[in-house]
Amino acid sequence: VVLAIFVLYAISLVYPLVWVFTNSFRTKQNFFNYPLRSIFKEFDSVSLKNYANAFGSYNIGMMFFNSILISFGATFFTMLVSAMSAYVVSKYDFVFKHVIYIVSIFIMIIPTTGSIATTYKLMNDLGLAGHRYGLIVLAASGFGFNFFMIYSAFAKVAVKEPNVQFSLKTYTAYKGNS
Repeated sequence: VVLAIFVLYAISLVYPLVWVFTNSFRTKQNFFNYPLRSIFKEFDSVSLKNYANAFGSYNIGMMFFNSILISFGATFFTMLVSAMSAYVVSKYDFVFKHVIYIVSIFIMIIPTTGSIATTYKLMNDLGLAGHRYGLIVLAASGFGFNFFMIYSAFAKVAVKEPNVQFSLKTYTAYKGNS
C-alpha cells in the first residue's frame, strides 16, 4: 500500500514536467487550440521554433553562466565564511563568545522578509545592487544554518596540542646521526 502511494506521488511530480517538456515542442496556435492533447498524438505539429525563439530572443547562455557563477560562488563563500566564524567561536575562548552564539540564533529567528528593505538599502549603498557579485556577497554571511552545523562539527573535534619539547641538544644529536 505504501509503495502504491509513493508511486502515485512520484507520477504526480513527474507528469507535469513531462507535459511541460513535450508541449514545448508544439506551436503556440496548436497549444492554445488543443491544450490537453499530447505531443505523442500529433507528430506533425512538432517544432523546434520555440527553442530557436528562446535562444534567439534571450541570452540563455549568459543566464546559464550567471546561474552557475552565483550558485557555486555563493555556496563556496557561504561555506568559507561559516567555517571561519564557526572555528573561531568553537575553539577560542574570548569574552563575547556566548553572546555571538546567541545572536546568531536570533539572526536565524528573524524572518528574511522583515529585513528585505534594510538589506536592499545596504546593497544599494555599497553599489552591489543589480550585480551578480552582489548576490554572492549577500549570500556569504557567516551566521546561519551552516554556522551551526560546522560549529557542532568543530566542537566535537579535539585539538591536539603540539609536542614542542625540542631542544638544541636534541637537534645537534639528530643532525650528528645523519
